[in-house]
Amino acid sequence: MKYTAYINNRGHKKTFVILWLTYASFYLCRVNISIAIPEIMDNLHFSFRDMGMLGSLFFVIYAAGQIINGLAAGRHSPRKIIIAGITGSAILNILFGMNSRFSLMLVLWGLNAYFQSAGWSSSVKIVSNWFSGRKTGTVTGLFGASYHFGNAFSWLIAGGIALFFSWRVLFFIPAILFLLSGIQFLLFVRDYPEETSVSKREENKPEPGSSYGGDFLRVLKDPRILQVGIASMFLSIMAYGFLYWIPSYLYKERAMSLSTASFNALCFPLAGALGAIAAGWATDRLFHSKRTPVIFIMIAFAIVLTFSFPYVSAYSRLLTIPAFLLLGFMVDGPHILFGMTFAIDYGKDRAAAIAGFVDSLNYLGSAAGIFATGQIISRFGWQYVFYFWTFSLVISVLIIAARKERKSNTILYKG
Repeated sequence: MKYTAYINNRGHKKTFVILWLTYASFYLCRVNISIAIPEIMDNLHFSFRDMGMLGSLFFVIYAAGQIINGLAAGRHSPRKIIIAGITGSAILNILFGMNSRFSLMLVLWGLNAYFQSAGWSSSVKIVSNWFSGRKTGTVTGLFGASYHFGNAFSWLIAGGIALFFSWRVLFFIPAILFLLSGIQFLLFVRDYPEETSVSKREENKPEPGSSYGGDFLRVLKDPRILQVGIASMFLSIMAYGFLYWIPSYLYKERAMSLSTASFNALCFPLAGALGAIAAGWATDRLFHSKRTPVIFIMIAFAIVLTFSFPYVSAYSRLLTIPAFLLLGFMVDGPHILFGMTFAIDYGKDRAAAIAGFVDSLNYLGSAAGIFATGQIISRFGWQYVFYFWTFSLVISVLIIAARKERKSNTILYKG
């Protein structure tokens, strides 16, 4: 059965735009802690170890939540799951900002990770219900730009709040904005287009009698999904490790100020938004909905850029920004194809479960990449970090190169 992926009328356009803005707004109550960390440590006398524990716990619970919520979104209303995620995350951010005990703040931030995990896989499910078919790459590429802009915009908002208010307000104002975003989502977005028949809606749900465990095993036993998930995990080891540590590299090794280093690093996700759009468009228009060639080409370029980055940044500061832009573009294009496009290609009935599984591996890879990079810096120095990141990309591209492409991704397969 074929489905149309065009954003072809006012209702489809409105749904896409509001869903795009809603998912972008999830970052309001996720990245705010990064800006608040210095003041929290100064005012509450928390250590680097304490704050590292907060961050690590978020990654682990978020990864687990992706699997759980991905399975839930395939069986229940993804719209309701998103509303629950927004409400819970906003309330927990407010409670977090009101507290000063580390143990309680650890619990609150861990719970926030779970409610934050309700956003991605449920959004993928709604996109698959509204837009899928031979334009899936284009639509998912456009949607993938949402988390890049959401990340950057949330950083800017949090930074502006920090200029005038205490760290506690960094958790109050974003929570209020997040709730407002949830209200417009509740009013204007539905799980399916109105014209979708009951029979077609039932086709997009798991088989009757199956369980959560059975749904998960179906995903886990599919070698295509495992291949995509592991390739995506190695890509995330490099991507998140790079984004987390590169400001420190520029500050310590290239004598840039923290503000200049941060500005340079911000180019990475912004270029990534363009990479996501371009990758999706290219798979549909240039490669007839085949995803593998685009992924291979972009990661191959990323390998060269990563390996050469320390030499480029040492040679000229002026070349550092173009290097960031190119690297962000090449890395985040494949990222959206791994995390969203393939999920819809492999079946609307389990799109949310696949997206949740792949993204959970992404966050496990992120945690491993950030930790391993810190260890390598301490023991061997910065040069070996770039070797490590390059090696991770090589593993990713080799895994995906072995993938057998379907003749057409315009047909959505069940089972």
